[in-house]
Amino acid sequence: MATMVLHSLPGYIWNSAHPWLPPTEEVLYTRSDWTEKIYQQSSGPHPDLLTVQGDSLDALAKSYCSEIDTALRRNDFTTVLSSNRLFSRQIEGSRSSFGEGIENEVLFHLFKTQILDKTAQFLVERAEGLSTLHTMTSFVLARRSESHPNQRTMDMKRFGAICALMIARGQMPSPLSPAVILFIIYDFDLACLTPSFIGYWYPVLRKMIDDWLLLGPAGNPATNRAYFDSHFISYHDCPVAAFGEQRHPDDHQAIAAEMLYKGTLGQSSYRHPDWTAFMEGFDLPCRNGFSFKKALRSFEGGPEKFLALIGNSRIYGPESLDSYLFVATSCLPDLDHLRQLLNNPGLEPLDLIQKFIKGQGIPCPLEFDALKDSFENVDLSEIDTPAFRSRILVWAITGSPILNATSGHIKVCF
Repeated sequence: MATMVLHSLPGYIWNSAHPWLPPTEEVLYTRSDWTEKIYQQSSGPHPDLLTVQGDSLDALAKSYCSEIDTALRRNDFTTVLSSNRLFSRQIEGSRSSFGEGIENEVLFHLFKTQILDKTAQFLVERAEGLSTLHTMTSFVLARRSESHPNQRTMDMKRFGAICALMIARGQMPSPLSPAVILFIIYDFDLACLTPSFIGYWYPVLRKMIDDWLLLGPAGNPATNRAYFDSHFISYHDCPVAAFGEQRHPDDHQAIAAEMLYKGTLGQSSYRHPDWTAFMEGFDLPCRNGFSFKKALRSFEGGPEKFLALIGNSRIYGPESLDSYLFVATSCLPDLDHLRQLLNNPGLEPLDLIQKFIKGQGIPCPLEFDALKDSFENVDLSEIDTPAFRSRILVWAITGSPILNATSGHIKVCF
């Protein structure tokens, strides 16, 4: 029953007589001021100027990545988190585009090219479609330490920093599991993965662990072998029969802790160098003592509430935008002109948008074919999926296909 992680796990989990209580933190952040205050708290009253410029999205992302790497080497993100930031893209001649939309676009492009396009290097799927950190084997690490010792460490630190920067902007870096994030926020305390938290993000795993605990040490799991094997073979590399028909009470409780850990966080110990590197990048340390982990613990309602909030940042379909879209109809002459063009005097702008995002496919194939080469970073293979139009609309407005769950409404003007 010995495993790579069992020695460092608690002897029991989810003891109702001793429920886990998070450390008390002063509330410093709320939903309405989250992103703005993160940049203010980290850079102080006299912020450095962060300038990110380029003539293409790739050039901008390369420039931003260089700033992040410099911060990682210095262990100081004060400039990267400056409240005085300028993201500017040169278009043609002396014209340029700049602002928050460019920053959103650059950050998402960096996340896509550095992480999502290389998923196998950084992530491995665990229970219910959520992923944990992929860690290199000790053999590979030993070989790397001889040839290029710092490359994997830098890659994992950059991965952690990019995820944190997305979270700072109210975006979940999916498919990275919220369990990984919470585990790091609370300094690798498995007790923070409470029954309610696991029930929210991993309802199937929650039931499996509850059923195991209910079975008790004297219970024979063979009476429901296929059910338990669905978990143990997938995440423990053995059938449930390997744990015996009866177990010592301490062993039975320890197995539950291992089920929780392996189902959410993976096979490797959190003491693995890749975990350490990711955590160091994720914390976004600044010279004034700012810590991103501490900032998350200082969110109103706690980090569990915050993660549930930004869990809504991923767009699954038109319904994902229900609480975000706000249509301004102050430009009445333009709206009247649109109604005349469409021969629909009763047209309401929101109805027009809803009709568009609820549709699928290409609305104007010939016009689209002439323009499709100008779509940077867009996976056109998803064009017939229910979420594509909603994502592309948000992308066009905000610069990213991921919602900022802390920013409130997305305003559309006619």
